[in-house]
Amino acid sequence: MHHCRHVCLFQHAGQLARMAFVAVLFVPVLRPPTHASAEEPASAVASVMRLLKSGRVPSARLGTVIKQIARRGNEHDLAYLFDQASASLGYDAALRLEAYRLLVDAAANRKVIPAGDLSRITQIITTGPSDTPELRLLAIRLAGLWKVSSALEPLQMILEDNATSPQERQAALDALTAIGGPSARKALVQLTRETNSIDVRSQAVAALANLDVDFAAERAATLLQELGDDGDPTVIVGAFLDREGGSRKLAAAVEKAPPSKDMAMLAMRHMYSVGRSDEELAGVLGRIAGIDANPQPLTKQQVAEKIKQVAAHGNAVRGEDVFRRADLSCTKCHALSKAGGQVGPDLSPLGASSPADYIINSISNPDQQIKEAFTTRVVVTVDGLVFQGIVVDRNDERLVLKDAKGEQVTVPTADIDEEVEGKSLMPKGLMKFMTEAEFVDLVKFLSMLGKPGTDYAIRQTPRMQRWRVLTDVPESLRNGTGDEAEQDAYLSGPTEQAPAYARVNGDLPLDDLATKWGPVLYLVGEVDVTQPGEIGVRLDSAEGAVISLGSFSSADPEFTLTLPRGRHAVMLQVDTRVRPVSTLRLELFRVPSSTAQFEVVDGA
Repeated sequence: MHHCRHVCLFQHAGQLARMAFVAVLFVPVLRPPTHASAEEPASAVASVMRLLKSGRVPSARLGTVIKQIARRGNEHDLAYLFDQASASLGYDAALRLEAYRLLVDAAANRKVIPAGDLSRITQIITTGPSDTPELRLLAIRLAGLWKVSSALEPLQMILEDNATSPQERQAALDALTAIGGPSARKALVQLTRETNSIDVRSQAVAALANLDVDFAAERAATLLQELGDDGDPTVIVGAFLDREGGSRKLAAAVEKAPPSKDMAMLAMRHMYSVGRSDEELAGVLGRIAGIDANPQPLTKQQVAEKIKQVAAHGNAVRGEDVFRRADLSCTKCHALSKAGGQVGPDLSPLGASSPADYIINSISNPDQQIKEAFTTRVVVTVDGLVFQGIVVDRNDERLVLKDAKGEQVTVPTADIDEEVEGKSLMPKGLMKFMTEAEFVDLVKFLSMLGKPGTDYAIRQTPRMQRWRVLTDVPESLRNGTGDEAEQDAYLSGPTEQAPAYARVNGDLPLDDLATKWGPVLYLVGEVDVTQPGEIGVRLDSAEGAVISLGSFSSADPEFTLTLPRGRHAVMLQVDTRVRPVSTLRLELFRVPSSTAQFEVVDGA
């Protein structure tokens, strides 16, 4: 309607002509497709392409036009976009980035690649502007998605450069793998040699698993031995879990060249944390680690005995600590008071609605307790990749899954070779990572959830449950020696964050966060204001803490302020060295006579 009113303001023929061109933008689907030449297939966006090539698209609408073409256009339409985005006098920096993002999306999800010579993408990789690292990163991804063989040499140079960022290194590895062929394999094999760092070698072995899984499995077994007892096998093990038959190949290699007992345990933990319990690999790692990889389901008598132990000896406080343990990954999948993973169901009301035997059986044999909404699908692609997760969305072009880590994975329909119903993302065998006492305490905690009048009751007040801890804080700020100018400079730019979840009662433990990220913590929560007005903020103790909301800061434990509509970050700077307690709790409250409407932001 806004555009109709605007049209009425045009007064002469030239303006009406321009209006006609703009109108094409808003109703292209109503026009029949233009007949294509013998050389080019019909385009679903032919009218929009004519408008774009005419040069009459207002700059404010150019991004919308490009998005429509990228999402519906054919290979010749995308070739024009690539030409414009790559030309020195083409799009500005922001539009060029957006065009490259859309080209990545078209190749990854629609399998549409621009026609013509694509080797120009190597120029962006090798000589791209240093002030636009994102453009170079996108160009690296496109080189792989488009399988540009001329990019092999610059990709290898990126991988051999010690100054390459982790993001570029991973993108270059993925691109090299996608291009494939003997040259790509040779480059990856060179990167697995002992002259490279253990991190580079691990990434190279992971990539090599896509080109030569047998050779990669042998190198992987060697690397797992070299990682020692406290290394991180995530990248290596994850790569073989993602390949069809990969876990069997790794199991065979590891059996011949076993890692240490502790490394086998770490590898098993990662496998279970991503919802996998592949029999061969779990069996081999379990034997090395000295634990039963495939425990039998509990009998009725065993369940009855567990219930007695929970009633007599279970401790819910200790049980919540077990639930929050990183190696069990419970918080990656499940939320409490709406804070935590969104893969499995929110467990807040569990104890009030489910008997103890149901809880025990859900942990010991989760495949028997799957609710329909959380049934998984296992997808194998034509390239031999394996994806497992809960279906989030599906259409004719792609399938979207949410995996055990809470991440969404998009699989183009054209790539799906096989799809079957899977089992629970919560793997069997979690009990093996707990002592008998820890299991009893965990069941006690879960059985208390949702019970009124306890610390485990369902949340009734808008208290902050989901936090983010800033993880890239400069050392001077972490130690409290930095000044206000340094803090302002750091906070004015992008920051890296990790999730931190409060306990069910709203208390956020600080000790582990301080050990990992430094004595001075920067914590961020969010509040969503749907009706502006005065809002109250209350912190359990203000000692060692400063609260900031936009330009407003306070060291008081309780205050009110007026917030406009929108989402607002609530930042706490907490010096754990002077704070009298090792937790904090922040609540928002409604001010009498205020018309403000708000809620804290929850989730993963």
